Amino acid sequence: MNLSSLIVYRNILNDPVIKAFEEIKPDSGGEAQAVQAFFSVLIEKAEENGLSGNIFARYLLLLILNDENIFSISCENKKITHDKSLYKIMLWDAQILFNYLHADFSKILTGPFQDLLGANYTPLNTNPMPETQIGGLSSDSPESFLNFLANYYSENGCGQIAQYRMLKYSSKKLVGVKNYDKITFDRIVGYQYQKKQIILNTKAFLAGEKAHNILLS
Repeated sequence: MNLSSLIVYRNILNDPVIKAFEEIKPDSGGEAQAVQAFFSVLIEKAEENGLSGNIFARYLLLLILNDENIFSISCENKKITHDKSLYKIMLWDAQILFNYLHADFSKILTGPFQDLLGANYTPLNTNPMPETQIGGLSSDSPESFLNFLANYYSENGCGQIAQYRMLKYSSKKLVGVKNYDKITFDRIVGYQYQKKQIILNTKAFLAGEKAHNILLS
């Protein structure tokens, strides 16, 4: 089964790295050029995201964790259990994704630097994946990987909510902010009352009590 056989996670097929990978056709006569084109876009994304090691597996995992689909959104909203049909259908996708996450592409893809790009890549600026994400690569079966995904979405959300620590409202929608000033409360001078109210309001929200919506940018 290849990635084009995915049912729920078909959004990732539109990603440039996945598109380039799908263009690789063994024994087609243009395999070497297709592999090099794939490596080119993969390296670009690895540097953009600070990925190291097996950069294809880690990039694919990022796509999976950030994808907004009926399964990830349902898990985020705590609306899915193991007995639901959607969960059972997801086993199909989990099998495909699990196989790709654990494939040894250094033996599958030919071309320059395949060993380096397959497992030992070091970017200019490393951005270690959080333990909550990298745990997906430790799954030992499609079933355990599916359970990992369900738990991850339930605890961290999906899409931009999971991908970014800060969001801004622009053009009538929330947009993720990659580079932002890491301002802490102690650096905000002269707003003691406002800071106290924000902290109390946030604690009330986390406790499931009545709270105001606060949008900071």
